[in-house]
Amino acid sequence: MNITRDKLSQRFKNWAPADTFIATLKHFVARRGYPTKMYSDNGTNFTSTHHKLHEVYKLLCSQQLNSALNAFCLPREIDWHFIPPASPHFGGIWEANIKSCKRILQRITLNSIFIYEELHTLFCQVEAQLNSRPLCPVSMEATDYSALTPGHFLLGKAPMQLPEVDIPEPTPTNRLTRWKRIQKLQQSFWKQWSQDYLATLQQRSKWTASQLIMIDYEIIYKPEAENKNADVLSRIYEYT
Repeated sequence: MNITRDKLSQRFKNWAPADTFIATLKHFVARRGYPTKMYSDNGTNFTSTHHKLHEVYKLLCSQQLNSALNAFCLPREIDWHFIPPASPHFGGIWEANIKSCKRILQRITLNSIFIYEELHTLFCQVEAQLNSRPLCPVSMEATDYSALTPGHFLLGKAPMQLPEVDIPEPTPTNRLTRWKRIQKLQQSFWKQWSQDYLATLQQRSKWTASQLIMIDYEIIYKPEAENKNADVLSRIYEYT
């Protein structure tokens, strides 16, 4: 899982040996660009990958290549940072993002069997949803409802998804096609995750200073009939 400016990028890693992880890293580079810094735990697949990349880097640097060719082709060395072994709290930023979605994914996919395309589609949709969550307002203009999202750092805008038909919650799973089952799981994920996310935005009154809600503040409004895959952004115009 990639965490850069709170961006999330999920990838499949079967048994994640070093060679498989290098292939996964190449997939990431092809889609997101070449990273300059990597942060990870001390998994054996990560440490061995770091050693292999370092060997390749030294090999390329030792070759007597043309300076122009070097400037164009020679890859940059990845600055790989490892947290102490058995210390997940050192990776609090990305561990918090992993925990926020992994627990819900495990719950909604329990005792379910998927083919690769189905699970990959579900992961991509979840990734787009998480990268569309609002972080802060773009401006304080009363008519501007836009918010900065993690997707802006990746794509320049929030990831957009095609509108889908809402599948009622009581619908039995065995009555759905395989594709509609993925849609229902996606909606279930968003419903549970958005509730947890809104709870984190509501600070406890204990040990925190109270903050007055002012006019023109941007808020996340949760109406009765909500869109399953989007937040409703609003602004405060007046008090009643």
